[in-house]
Amino acid sequence: MTAGDIAKGAAQKASPWVETAGRIGYAAKGIIYGIIGILAFVAATSDGGKTTDKKGAINSIAEQPFGEVLLIVLGAGLFCYSLFKLVMATLNPEGDKPLKRIGNGVTGLIYGGVGFAAIKASMGEKSADNTEQQASGLMALPFGVWLLAAIGLIILGTGFLQVYKGWTGKFMESLRTGEMSEKERRTAEISGKIGNISRGVVFVITGGFLLWAAKDHDADKAGGIDQSLQAIASAPYGPILLAATGLGLVAYALFMFVEAKFRKYTPVVAPR
Repeated sequence: MTAGDIAKGAAQKASPWVETAGRIGYAAKGIIYGIIGILAFVAATSDGGKTTDKKGAINSIAEQPFGEVLLIVLGAGLFCYSLFKLVMATLNPEGDKPLKRIGNGVTGLIYGGVGFAAIKASMGEKSADNTEQQASGLMALPFGVWLLAAIGLIILGTGFLQVYKGWTGKFMESLRTGEMSEKERRTAEISGKIGNISRGVVFVITGGFLLWAAKDHDADKAGGIDQSLQAIASAPYGPILLAATGLGLVAYALFMFVEAKFRKYTPVVAPR
């Protein structure tokens, strides 16, 4: 048996595990965005509510009955999503272009960090939004300002791309639509359109914050999802826009559950 045969056999065995990790991971991601969306809607429609980001969603779970157990399960799910995205980046079974592979790798690392934050929160250590601190540390590096600007451009571009996918319905191309009932297909179309556009808008604002921070060499101007939602709330007709965005993120969460069930998966092949 050659080394190539061994690698091929290992890849064939890995494929079901990678698909399972993807399905669990998309469901975990749906939970996170569902909480973010609900809290944004509550903040827009009631006194005392507050917007949040991924780590804030984790803190919200920690405050619930059996929160520690839920966080361990969620953390495991987020690690699955991280693993899935890292496999997509490294082995590239779907033949993605370099920029998408880089995006998959960055996403994998980010969600690995969020999964780690969930595990820490299950042990009583709350997570905090440290976007400004991270931006400050990055700007202290050689060419750090340019790197921050590049990250901002990537997030900005990702946001515009997601709005485009939502508007055109291209997100349906990743689903096994032939296995869907008419109701499931309609749910995917509506939740995918509203959800992708809403998340894309939030990403565009987030990327804009990072570019603003890089331009002015001021880490305090950097912001993540939480700050982007606050910016929406501060705009004219802010409560209405924030409520709509919150519902949009809930729709995105629903689409993540659809994707967990119906996403197309390309078998992993051994690298040549």
